[in-house]
Amino acid sequence: MRKYKQARAAYDKALETGESVVADLRPNIQGAISLCDSCAYYDDLTARCFQQIAKMKKEGHATQAEVAEYASYAIEYIEQLRRFNPDDYYLKRIELMKGLLMSMDLQVKFTFVEWKTFSEGNPIPGVEVWIYRGFTPLSSNSFSSDKRFRRLLKREGMNFQQVGQSGENGIAEIELDRTNLPTGILFRPKEDSPQKIVYMSFEDLMRQARGTYMKKQFRVKMYTK
Repeated sequence: MRKYKQARAAYDKALETGESVVADLRPNIQGAISLCDSCAYYDDLTARCFQQIAKMKKEGHATQAEVAEYASYAIEYIEQLRRFNPDDYYLKRIELMKGLLMSMDLQVKFTFVEWKTFSEGNPIPGVEVWIYRGFTPLSSNSFSSDKRFRRLLKREGMNFQQVGQSGENGIAEIELDRTNLPTGILFRPKEDSPQKIVYMSFEDLMRQARGTYMKKQFRVKMYTK
């Protein structure tokens, strides 16, 4: 950004002293000044984000969502600065903010409802939420019955972990470490319920989920006869 400030200073001096500005250079100088103004603008916005994050950390009252919002804005502004001046300094600052975001848990809210072919039914309580961390692709036959799923747990129990269960309102909320996200996620209704186990890859789940960086929401429609 220094060279743009130098261009502005030279241009302003020429105007003040009455020096002529070569016509064919004027657009280049003015373009450099415009870039300088843009750099100063985004640099100021970035500084404000960093100051606000530091303030919130010091006071200790801010939510993760509030910190994440300012970190996301800071990344956006620094990326603009890096377009003007592709320096590693900006890349390091971007990585700093991305590291801050990655340190925050991912919250996921599931709402389980009956699906009766053409319409939704009642909320489904008691649905267990399991995460799968194995690398072997899972087939639907593994979950065709609760009995088969229990057999799978005996063989590969180390790859499965129950992380939540829906309440009477059909809602279950979980938190996941962003640095160690699961391979897939499994929804297991009560053994005597009319619904069957549902499995999804975590990638598909995130593709379909809605919400913010901090909290995703997913509506699980479980077929019910």
